[in-house]
Amino acid sequence: MSLTRRRLAATAAALPLIAQAPRTRAPEPPADLTLILMGDLHSGYRWSSRLLRAVSDAVATARGPVRIVVNGDVFEGNNILARRTRGSIDFALLRRFAALAPTLVTIGNHDSDLFDPLEFVSAVNATGARVVSDIADPRRHGPYAARTDAIVLPGGQRVVFAAIGTPDLSIYPPAMRPFYDVPDPARYAARDVPALIGGAALPVLLVHAGFQADRAVLAALPPGPVLLHGAHDHLRFTQPLGNGLHLQSGAWSSAFQIATIRFESGTPRFVVRDVVLGQESPADPALQAMIDREAAAHLRPEDRAVIGQLDRALALEDAIRRVADRMRQDTGCDLALLSHTTFGDGLPAGDVTQFDRAGFLRFDGGVATGEIAQDRLPFLLARLNQFDGVTAYNRRTGDYLHPSDLTALPASRPVRVAVNAYAASSSAIRRALFGWDVPGFQPSAGGPKLSHLTEAAING
Repeated sequence: MSLTRRRLAATAAALPLIAQAPRTRAPEPPADLTLILMGDLHSGYRWSSRLLRAVSDAVATARGPVRIVVNGDVFEGNNILARRTRGSIDFALLRRFAALAPTLVTIGNHDSDLFDPLEFVSAVNATGARVVSDIADPRRHGPYAARTDAIVLPGGQRVVFAAIGTPDLSIYPPAMRPFYDVPDPARYAARDVPALIGGAALPVLLVHAGFQADRAVLAALPPGPVLLHGAHDHLRFTQPLGNGLHLQSGAWSSAFQIATIRFESGTPRFVVRDVVLGQESPADPALQAMIDREAAAHLRPEDRAVIGQLDRALALEDAIRRVADRMRQDTGCDLALLSHTTFGDGLPAGDVTQFDRAGFLRFDGGVATGEIAQDRLPFLLARLNQFDGVTAYNRRTGDYLHPSDLTALPASRPVRVAVNAYAASSSAIRRALFGWDVPGFQPSAGGPKLSHLTEAAING
């Protein structure tokens, strides 16, 4: 069972207590380095001002050098406010980050939702942040940005940051695909990364290509300590790996991680704390005022049109489950499954507008139906609901599906299953989401769209 945002926030708030010393002890010495790590911000304007306030507090309380990392997908093209303002809120956020501490930004596949990569790099660097990337420009046969950034700590340790993007051009905007030359992550890690990180006491690899690419990169690296921060799959976890660390920080501007690093006899030691924002999290007043002004100026009546009301805010996984339950009922199936990155943010309490729905439902589409044999059902169920920060590392797959209620599945016959049509649209996608190339799914002709199911779920 997945956790609600409030329960996640409570869990995150409790995590630092594990590492705190009793009051009778001397305070912890300054960290050799504190990393504030996030990715997949996706113009998450419901959270941006809260994110800024939380990051400001984290920087203010850190002892020792600090670096802020934004690991790709700053922008979300489905956010009409981001489009109409050309990302002004997102750039203001990066500008504020860069004023707090040196800030690194990588190139994600959604950053070209709004900008040619040349323009993206120039605009981000103008905020005072610094882009690092392995992505090259085929037009100029040269890199868009530096491939690495480095810092020498007060103790003499050299930390090198290197970025690795996703080479799957099918998930970049079609008009922008000719502008991306992206190496295969594993080959790049084996061929180029060793020279890039040579002599580093700690390499920090910023991979925006998904969990499976993260694992391939880790397998390709030479032995030694490494911190690999991944993004793209919208996961949140922390996994120690010998004297290294693999982590992802969540998505939609609603979560980040604070990694405190101390070197002991030359070996890095890590303490990681998740920060998961909730409705009660305080906001930065100046950025929130800017968001309110931009919304007032650029959201049109049709964007503000109310499609329903909720008596309480729904965290992302709860909102998806509600839509999945509605899909199951409307199709008459035993089970409904929805691909996780089809959705972005949760839904607010009170009036839910078209703009709110667009932030929740990123990609509309139809429904497909099929059957899953009983002997394949345990395998499928083991892959579901990887949203939270407590899923076992060896159960994570990167892409996954959110299910409807599981309490009424049949025990003896094949399970009738409805999915969003994208989830069954190709062999590669079926393998990624189901775990095998499940046969027989067919689009439901004349069936409901996800947008209609979402509206029905809100009002149901």
